[in-house]
Amino acid sequence: MNRQQEQQKYFDEIAKMITDKKITLKQACYMIENLRDSGIFADVMDTEEEQQKGFNEIAAILADSKITSKQACELFEEWIAEWK
Repeated sequence: MNRQQEQQKYFDEIAKMITDKKITLKQACYMIENLRDSGIFADVMDTEEEQQKGFNEIAAILADSKITSKQACELFEEWIAEWK
């Protein structure tokens, strides 16, 4: 597994935990911020799955500090509603 695939796995797992309701949106935002602080960004990921793409877009703008955690959580709520 190359580094990009390994890093994508983190975001895939966070997305799955959100949709399975195993973590809260606040926890997901915290995890994404920790990944950002570790130098792992969703915007370098390339996946063809539309659901994951939407998650990565939100994670990327949060990781780039372009939105607050609160705003990201609101976007994640919309993302979840879209894929129910």
